[in-house]
Amino acid sequence: MQAVLMDLKKRYEPLFEQIRVVDFAEKVTYTLNHQNKLEWRPCSHLCRLKENCFCSKVLQENRKLARLEFSEGKSYIIYGFPIRQGNRHLVVELTDQIDGSSIFENSEAQENRDITAMIEGMNQMIITDEMTGLFNRRYITQKLSFDLVNSFYQKSTMAVIMADIDKFKSVNDLYGHDVGDQVLINFSSLLKSTIRSSSDWVARYGGEEFLIVMKHLNRNNVEEIIHHIKGQIELTHFGPTSPEIKLTCSFGVVVCDGHTGHYEKLIRIADQCLLQAKNEGRNKAIIKYLE
Repeated sequence: MQAVLMDLKKRYEPLFEQIRVVDFAEKVTYTLNHQNKLEWRPCSHLCRLKENCFCSKVLQENRKLARLEFSEGKSYIIYGFPIRQGNRHLVVELTDQIDGSSIFENSEAQENRDITAMIEGMNQMIITDEMTGLFNRRYITQKLSFDLVNSFYQKSTMAVIMADIDKFKSVNDLYGHDVGDQVLINFSSLLKSTIRSSSDWVARYGGEEFLIVMKHLNRNNVEEIIHHIKGQIELTHFGPTSPEIKLTCSFGVVVCDGHTGHYEKLIRIADQCLLQAKNEGRNKAIIKYLE
């Protein structure tokens, strides 16, 4: 690793303030100190928002990428590209400050904290569906890529689940869109209550369609988990007032162990399973297991 970094330093040091190599599988980042001695530390410090992990995106898409980052009042541009060292898949990150000085150099500490809080709040808004409070499509594109890479290196089983409320248009037609919106909010809350908040997540894919990601699963339990979610939906009253509004839901499920393909492929397979469930009468789940 020291030789790799020495070679990178010769090529890029005049152009970039920091050069580091990230081993995503081992969750370690390597750098050289001023004496050119190898230093390493856990890479968790690099990603404040794990779902937006830059390294996982570089590995997933297997190409050069760039991002802008704001930290402690300064702006940085980071370039990343994948390399291989034997059987190890690594990411090179080249970082350079692009504004040359602290933007808030003379600001009070409290003002800086307020700005940081504001930025974090805006970041949360960007990845949240306004009506339901679930994650949105932007979050899916970032987080699912990260989870796939993680699943691959951990050799763990995960499921991508497309869930679509059956005949939801009739709810809007019968009760109006205000009631329909409340039904979607209540349905979203129920989905969140059926997953493990420590590892799983749910997003609104669009309209009355939702995407659920469950990780660290036992393949033998997937059907039972879907049956439980389906049962909870059938038992719940989703309307804000009487009369009771009951729903059913169709599911398309794809289960994989360390899948190395693009996240859109998994969504496409899950969507095909969902369409099959709809065509076979709704209120059922079609599960596909990938080898």
